[in-house]
Amino acid sequence: MKESTVEDHLVEQVEKRGGFCPKTVWLGRRGCPDREVVWPWGLIDKVETKRPKGGKYEAGQENAHKEYAKRGVPGYLLNTKGKVRYTSAHVFEHLTPRIQ
Repeated sequence: MKESTVEDHLVEQVEKRGGFCPKTVWLGRRGCPDREVVWPWGLIDKVETKRPKGGKYEAGQENAHKEYAKRGVPGYLLNTKGKVRYTSAHVFEHLTPRIQ
């Protein structure tokens, strides 16, 4: 399975839950997370996608996630469709504000 397959599945799962999931790029700098997940209630998550076998952080990516985390922005490394589904259902869903 290719990284793009995992990434496409992430976009599908986020959009299914009302979010927006643009691809992100930092010009002139390495380590940018692949996707920014913007939820309709205003929270943002950063997601790095990788292929299932051998996919790991490249130089700078883990540091970028640590910098976001210091500022309260969660970062995730997802390398399978199963991890995307689990994170979408169990992590992202728990962040949804409950309207009474």
